Amino acid sequence: MEKIRFKINFEVKQKRKFEEFLDRYQEEIGFEFKELTIERYWKIEEQFQANFFIESDSTEKEKKIYEILTWANKLWSTGYSNWTINGPHESESLIFECILNNDNQPLKWAHIEIENE
Repeated sequence: MEKIRFKINFEVKQKRKFEEFLDRYQEEIGFEFKELTIERYWKIEEQFQANFFIESDSTEKEKKIYEILTWANKLWSTGYSNWTINGPHESESLIFECILNNDNQPLKWAHIEIENE
């Protein structure tokens, strides 16, 4: 299984609201978040940052990329102009990532990438 690593920054006063957002997202994509941590973001006091990974059993690189793009779209579907896509690139391993910068919403920033060990 391959790990897909997520970092998500969310601006909210109460951590519980971010947890509710993550619960809805987890239910929507149908994968369990592994090693989920939620902490205040050290650079911006008004934000919380979540770190977790999903284990994907997709073996085909095209399917992995499609899954990540689908998860990105479900995280922020109206942010089409806010997502930056890096890849896919192939060297010793597949490199692919999606980065969201969002100024005017509670969901401020997100990073989804294939974890290469």
